[in-house]
Amino acid sequence: MLRLILCFGALSMTPAAYAQTMADPDFDTSVESPAFAEGEGPLVLIDAGHNNWHTGSGRYAPAADVLRNDGYRVSAHRGKFTAESLEEAGVVIVVSAIEDGIARAMADGIDAEEVASWPLPVESAFSSREIDVLVDWVGGGGALLLIVDYMPLAGMSAKLAAGFGVHIADGYAYDAAGENHVTFTRSAGTLRGHAVTDGHGPDERIDRVQTFAGTTLLVPYGAEPLLLFDRSAYVVLPEAISPGDTPPPADAPRHSIAGWSQGAVMDVGDGRFAVFGEHAMFSAQRFPEGGVTGMNVPSASQNKQFLLNVVRWLAGVL
Repeated sequence: MLRLILCFGALSMTPAAYAQTMADPDFDTSVESPAFAEGEGPLVLIDAGHNNWHTGSGRYAPAADVLRNDGYRVSAHRGKFTAESLEEAGVVIVVSAIEDGIARAMADGIDAEEVASWPLPVESAFSSREIDVLVDWVGGGGALLLIVDYMPLAGMSAKLAAGFGVHIADGYAYDAAGENHVTFTRSAGTLRGHAVTDGHGPDERIDRVQTFAGTTLLVPYGAEPLLLFDRSAYVVLPEAISPGDTPPPADAPRHSIAGWSQGAVMDVGDGRFAVFGEHAMFSAQRFPEGGVTGMNVPSASQNKQFLLNVVRWLAGVL
């Protein structure tokens, strides 16, 4: 459970190691067969207007560079979402948005005791108006990639996901072995066949995806789960945010998530929506004391192609 402990410290600002985690400058962001000529693909906007834990110029810089090398025009979306701000966008990516109150507390430095008493549910990082704008924009032909992580990050994007009929559990997901680093494979039936996982041929086919802690999703009829938890997986739902660098309490309620997902895609009107319950899987990060997490982990060697396939599907070229 190492990453769970370190990552949750990001919200309490206690473990300096995770607070200083940086994008891996040595990660290979090249793309062998780009979907578009350089700079001729759709405009991809990565949210930087909601106190996001990951942005295209921060810990998601390697992901942004991978997409640029696939031909997309990648830029930051600053401020709130409006119909005007989305007018030129082809794909919008939102990663681990944080509501203003918690963001201010993080900036001030909150202690473990205060975090332990933080009331649940947490506030939405998005206004009702923004959610309406995004749902309407996707239905009219836009494409949104929403990425969250375990509580309380999950809860802060829950209302946005609900706008698309997706329920995000504000908790911690574990596989049958009690691991929160989950491997989804075709051979086990937990990685599902779809245009996203099949790609255009053998070089783009995905057989294995690694995630690094996160939460779980219940998707509506018509959605296509890509990462499916096995029948023995479960979610832990604490009654309050765990303090400091501690895992969720041992006596916190546990519930089966057989049939639930950690990643899914769906058509929405004339547009497309993809949602994932774990955010490190599309990053490439280094810890100050050594070690990596994300696409640069050897067991996650297909995650980069998976990122490409997800965004290509959103952009309508897969």
